[in-house]
Amino acid sequence: MRPLFLALLGAALAGLMPGSTASLAAGSSEPVWQRGSEAPVLRPEVVTSSDIVTVGDFYLNAGAAGFEPLFRSPDLGTSGRVSAALVAERARAAGLKSAGTDGLAEVTVRRDSISFDAQRLSGMIAERLARQEGQISADDLEIVFARTPQIIHADPRSADPLRIEQALWSRADGRFDIVMSYAGEHGYRRVSLTGVAREMTAIVALANPLDKGGIVREQDLITMRLPRERVQGRAVTDPQEILGLAARIQQRPGRQLSKADFERPMLIQRGDKVTLIYEISGMKLTTQGQAATAGADGDMIDVVNLQSRRTVRGTVSARGEVRLGSAPRTLAANTSLPAQESAQ
Repeated sequence: MRPLFLALLGAALAGLMPGSTASLAAGSSEPVWQRGSEAPVLRPEVVTSSDIVTVGDFYLNAGAAGFEPLFRSPDLGTSGRVSAALVAERARAAGLKSAGTDGLAEVTVRRDSISFDAQRLSGMIAERLARQEGQISADDLEIVFARTPQIIHADPRSADPLRIEQALWSRADGRFDIVMSYAGEHGYRRVSLTGVAREMTAIVALANPLDKGGIVREQDLITMRLPRERVQGRAVTDPQEILGLAARIQQRPGRQLSKADFERPMLIQRGDKVTLIYEISGMKLTTQGQAATAGADGDMIDVVNLQSRRTVRGTVSARGEVRLGSAPRTLAANTSLPAQESAQ
């Protein structure tokens, strides 16, 4: 193979002076890019996965000369620029006699690769550790590298561009040691990564302060992830556990919430004036009372009948309402119903 064809792209770039312009080759005084002509047309940008850039990579309609090599490609995942005049000159020497610059001063050459950045590597490590342990989910692992890894550019022509060769992990302190191999330009290369993989748990927290007695609404809640060992045993992990409940004490935002800190909303407080209700056979008997104890919906509480001064026990049915299980004589006697409808 002629030395001219194996010239390095780096040599071409070294010869490119900033701000310089190349003269157009004969017959190419007008750009013909994308005109549909059968004449060779120089591309402004070349993307290749090969380590060699050919005439056909640079030119459309390169014909039989298309497979002739012109330059070596840049490194995987990188790009470079080469003088269009130099490309045309070497293409003509390689057999594409009508090659020109087509109005271009330079051509960008980019070497394709499969990129693995820190985020992608974290996902791969989490998947491997979760599969290795068998009892955890990759989504529950937070990967923190001891040093942020550089982007790995693997050869896209490889059937196995990157693989984990070894994965050591201590669940006790979270430390891991990973050995990976990736397909480089000249075979597989190894890289070691270290860091900490923490098992995380999603918990529910408040977005804003909540006063004592305040009712929890959906918009009040946010989700936080904490290391598993820091999560309390009764921590709230599902918003449905506390939605609609009232805070027993004032709650601060951004903190773990305990189920014990919430209760059903008190519809009646101790000392509240309430309506005592008894319904039977189509009759509704009511009188006024005063709550001796507080209660939420469905709670049994003691109420003092304000007319008889007797204490009765009933079920909280609504705010300010207590229903009795039977009709006390004192309650029926204090209704406005006709005597024949009153309980005796």
